[in-house]
Amino acid sequence: DVQDETGNEVDVINCGDPGIEKSVNVSETEFGQVVTYTVTVENDGNTPIYGVTVTDELTNGVVVTPPALPAECTIDDDDMGFVCEWDELPGGASSEFTFNVQVSDICEDLDNTISISSESGGNLVTTNDEDSSENGVDVTGCAPDVDIEKTPTDSQGNPITEIGYGESFEYSIIVTNT
Repeated sequence: DVQDETGNEVDVINCGDPGIEKSVNVSETEFGQVVTYTVTVENDGNTPIYGVTVTDELTNGVVVTPPALPAECTIDDDDMGFVCEWDELPGGASSEFTFNVQVSDICEDLDNTISISSESGGNLVTTNDEDSSENGVDVTGCAPDVDIEKTPTDSQGNPITEIGYGESFEYSIIVTNT
């Protein structure tokens, strides 16, 4: 509150101010392990924001595991992520939730980006905020990706495509970690 020229207190009304933060419990994980994210959705203004939508496009190759996402959230299988929606977030309010993902089929670092959009003060004005924190997760211990080449050869190591009945041959096996 502030005072006007006559000394009366006047309420200063700010617009809603959506914000979002996303943190992770580790900076490095191994293939197959579970990583826990914490998301905080907040309205730093002093008036409500409406039509709040949080979108997290998870890195391909991770699977959301228990605990379940809050009731406001649904998994978006098409975009490999989730969307959370709140009708209203009062001024000064926040909502925090955690979710787990298992690193199941990926051998690259996990992205840590999440976004929020809302209508401001019930108007159709859209505000956006995004947290693409520097706290992504390095994935180590990935399953190897190997190529195996097996070729029949003669006794000198030359590849062969035909062999007579009763003749012997050898195999040349090459395994390459790609």
